[in-house]
Amino acid sequence: MDKNKLTVYASYVAIACGIIILTISLFFPGVTTFKIAMGLLFIVVGMIGLRWFRR
Repeated sequence: MDKNKLTVYASYVAIACGIIILTISLFFPGVTTFKIAMGLLFIVVGMIGLRWFRR
């Protein structure tokens, strides 16, 4: 597999995981700031990966 495609797929997977973590933390009562921070961190890492790839 091409390294560029792998970078894009990994970025999309990170964004999807972040959205899933945030969604799960909204529907379950045990919402902690750690879960929210981890979800946002995954989304930020995915966005940075996409921006880095497009340069």
